Amino acid sequence: MNDAELRYYYHGFAEQLRRTRTLVLIGWTAVALSAVAVYLGWQWGRLHGLLDTLLAAVAAAAGLGLVSQGVAALTAYLAVPCERPDDGTPPPPAITEILELMRTVDRGGWREAVAAVASLEEIAERHGLPPRPGSKKRF
Repeated sequence: MNDAELRYYYHGFAEQLRRTRTLVLIGWTAVALSAVAVYLGWQWGRLHGLLDTLLAAVAAAAGLGLVSQGVAALTAYLAVPCERPDDGTPPPPAITEILELMRTVDRGGWREAVAAVASLEEIAERHGLPPRPGSKKRF
């Protein structure tokens, strides 16, 4: 595996998965908190304040926007392939596994992207891929 392949298929993909996971977790947390805010803010026997409901809806929309942004950024990353040398040699086993993981994530959604973090870590350990530059941890 050459440096460009390592940067794209492993380091870049891992970084994009971490970003997506972070945006998804923050987004769904905002959605959940806005739902809890509507529930806790509701006063039985009275109409709920329009402003409170509007603020909760905006927070939920912002959370869904974060989830969407994370998935869109990952999809855009996966749409730009890394050029492999066309010398007729098959790709290394690590790249083959990572490509299959990329296809799974591309066909799926945010759940597959979050689950892919652990899968990529397993692939890295199995094939002895080096740690990220500037990090002592593998993933």
